[in-house]
Amino acid sequence: MKLIIIYGPPASGKFTIAKEIAAQSNYKILHNHSLIDMLVPVFGKEVFDETNKNAGSFWKLINDIRISIIKEAIKQNRNLIITKAHVKKKDPYLSKIIPLVKRNKGEACVIRLACHHEVLKKRVVTKSRREHGKLTSVKELEEWISKYGNESGRAADEFVIDTSNLSPKESAKKILALANALKK
Repeated sequence: MKLIIIYGPPASGKFTIAKEIAAQSNYKILHNHSLIDMLVPVFGKEVFDETNKNAGSFWKLINDIRISIIKEAIKQNRNLIITKAHVKKKDPYLSKIIPLVKRNKGEACVIRLACHHEVLKKRVVTKSRREHGKLTSVKELEEWISKYGNESGRAADEFVIDTSNLSPKESAKKILALANALKK
């Protein structure tokens, strides 16, 4: 089983590239927003407010669900792509799933998507982002970058791909080459 973890700022192309990887390979997508979208109607949007006392339990639940899905993908030997907005320097989620995959004779490939700020500002307002309930304004993007930075947390042993001037197809091809180069 191979796991590709794609993270980066909003509008860097995570989901678009994940869809392209899936189209070019046998990888399946575990899209970050699909899980969040499933639980927000139950727990409310206030879980995004870090001062909310229930925010931590919401994100723990999201991560528990992700880990359960990954465990099942390992059992079925399914290659998986996970998208995530940002990664902390010592991300508790990644520190669980990467060893889990490796303990089960799998490989994990962490990809950070970088993108020029001006390109992000153009992409963030696109129709497809609104259709998926994603962050869709330059103001929200600026707030996110102010909070997390354009480069986010940087995971250990990650590969960086700048999507500013690459098509999703070109980005997917590069990521698949990196993932395929991992030992089997």
